[in-house]
Amino acid sequence: MKTKFVNVWDNRSWGYIGFIVLQVEDTDKFLTEKNFNPGYKFVIQAWYSHVGAAGGHTFIPSHREGIQEKSRKIDTNEADVFGLYLSNIKDIYDIPDDLYTKNFWGIMNTKREDDQEDEELECPSDEYYKVAFKRQSKSFNQMASLLEKQNDFRNEIFSYEELNDLQNIISESRNKMIQMGADLNQESLQVYYGFVHKKTLELKNVYWALGTDGNERVIDKYLWTLNDEMPREIWDDVKRTNEDNDDISRDDELYYSEN
Repeated sequence: MKTKFVNVWDNRSWGYIGFIVLQVEDTDKFLTEKNFNPGYKFVIQAWYSHVGAAGGHTFIPSHREGIQEKSRKIDTNEADVFGLYLSNIKDIYDIPDDLYTKNFWGIMNTKREDDQEDEELECPSDEYYKVAFKRQSKSFNQMASLLEKQNDFRNEIFSYEELNDLQNIISESRNKMIQMGADLNQESLQVYYGFVHKKTLELKNVYWALGTDGNERVIDKYLWTLNDEMPREIWDDVKRTNEDNDDISRDDELYYSEN
């Protein structure tokens, strides 16, 4: 039986999950006699406290045979991305020790987009502007540092016990991310687009997409939408009007304001 150890990195190379792959050979009579034909692969997720296993010849999610579907114990998207890759591999020894999978995530990370496609995203062009905006997400270390600096503010809100719990959560999260190889200083940029009512300034049908090319897909949709672009000068008013809308933040910036 062939054995391969692989680190499957996420789409932004923030971290990875380890997998062990076993492949049945002709000489593995113990398995071939039990109808495990040569080429059959066992996939083991080597993530401490989340160990799981699945088996098969192919693992193509679009055929409803992704690794997560074949084994409920394995519940990471990295697993299904790896399965999609494995389905085209004849010899697991050809798999690199570190598998970077950016080209596969566009296939895997479409659930959010598919859910939104089921809705009527577009709004009447005579009633709504289109708007594109962006949000810069802070890194884990930046968020933790901001929280740790707010001691006075935190003491007014949290009890001593709650502060200890919060510190423990931060510490445990940091350790888990380090174990996964995550970059704790990595920031990310997300682009959104939606529609603003010309009279009420209400924002609705905000769209975004996951995956390595998610922002590009959002921008493409925005550019092809026939509605007029929202005037830049009303952006602050739009944010104030939609303060209770979770789809927008007061720190969000117009995407096209620099173009």
